[in-house]
Amino acid sequence: MGRFIALGVATWFGSGMIPKWGPIPKMPGTWGSIFAIPMCVAALLLASDIKVGYLTPALNYAFACYVVFMAGIWSVPTAERSLGAMVDGYGEKVAHDQGQIVIDEVVGMMVSCAPLLWVRPGTVWYTFMLYAIACGLFRLADIYKPWPVKCFDRMGGAFGVMFDDVVAGVYAAVGLSTFNHFLG
Repeated sequence: MGRFIALGVATWFGSGMIPKWGPIPKMPGTWGSIFAIPMCVAALLLASDIKVGYLTPALNYAFACYVVFMAGIWSVPTAERSLGAMVDGYGEKVAHDQGQIVIDEVVGMMVSCAPLLWVRPGTVWYTFMLYAIACGLFRLADIYKPWPVKCFDRMGGAFGVMFDDVVAGVYAAVGLSTFNHFLG
């Protein structure tokens, strides 16, 4: 039962296992990022609503990111063993950080969306656009892995799997903040 729960968490409830569908290629990281958006919205709303003592919205949101990060640290090793060696998108056999494991994309998206804590509520379309931009910028940083993202990606272990996406999320958050500053 624990293995099943860990696999569900690591694949973000199966979103990392969506197969190729018609003309749409298999893209587990992108699906994981898209399916992370409801988590980001919920965490942002909850973080903004809870204001008790020293608990500021930023600390609340950082705690939510930490909880997802630790869920990844817990679930990734079990999911890697359960999934076994698989062929990745480049045709190479991997037994570590398989594409279906997308909990790292969830925490990366949460970091990417962190600047939305300080964005004044606007129109629904502008808010939707900001989430779409956060997702796009995060996917670019996660795919191209600028320094030091690539260093953490090569680190190995559950921490390396999770932390490279946190750093990619920081790149996306800076880009989102810049976009919002000039166009918001």
